[in-house]
Amino acid sequence: MSNDSAPAANAPPWRFSRRLSHFAESTVIPSTFFIPCSVFRGSISRLTQHSVNGYTKSINRHLLHLASLLAVVLCSHASVLQAQSSPPSDGQHVTKKPLDDHWQPLFDGKTLGRWKITNFGGEGDVSVKDGKIVMEMGSSLTGITYQGHLPKNDYEISLEASRLDGVDFFCALTFPVRDSFCTFIVGGWAGAVVGISSIDGKDASENETTRYIAFKTNKWYRLRVRVQQDQIQAWIDDARVVHVKMAGRRLTTRAEVDLSKPLGVASWETRAAIRNIRIRKLKSSGKKKN
Repeated sequence: MSNDSAPAANAPPWRFSRRLSHFAESTVIPSTFFIPCSVFRGSISRLTQHSVNGYTKSINRHLLHLASLLAVVLCSHASVLQAQSSPPSDGQHVTKKPLDDHWQPLFDGKTLGRWKITNFGGEGDVSVKDGKIVMEMGSSLTGITYQGHLPKNDYEISLEASRLDGVDFFCALTFPVRDSFCTFIVGGWAGAVVGISSIDGKDASENETTRYIAFKTNKWYRLRVRVQQDQIQAWIDDARVVHVKMAGRRLTTRAEVDLSKPLGVASWETRAAIRNIRIRKLKSSGKKKN
């Protein structure tokens, strides 16, 4: 998908040091925390220029190296502390609702069943092996679409997904939201973008749900989407990465994945695998009006 897959012109400066690149392999780093890191590193540089004569170059070199490492640590801890100690804003608050623990499997691990290969045109092969659905690299989309009955509200869907090869999204989960649909993008825009496409006409690379996460090849990630009367939430493993209040918002899919409706999973020029697809109803979150 063009916008979700193209390199971001204003992507955060993930690589001001080789150390930071390795650190990002396993850490979700909000882009705003790179600003204080850069200021911190610049301050150290200016200070070391006033070091004692004869030692300036040596101290500057070593302290800059140390500053890079400290900046990474400070950024990481700032992100964690903010998430753990800051009171939740309106956009973060989640009212706990009782759940129906009965999960219904949508894939038996043996056959595609009600899943059909999506006729995108140029799609790669799709096969079932070792309890997982493998979607081969296509040109550009490969995917599957579910043909059974589905809820439109107050439900959760979960699955596990893995990028086997390629550098773009390995899971574009399209799902119903009341009378509309949208897509949870995982690993788009050259491999890092996470978010919802589309909200008020803006896709996952340009709305408030946009995040940048470094995903590892051949690693399984647990994905979960919750649709309720007034909000959409999504998790990767145990981290909530999407929380959208739906009042007054327009939800749509991009034209490229319209064939994934009502429920579908697709990858973009990437070999991917999915397994453990399941769904469950939630107890109604709606409020009846007199």
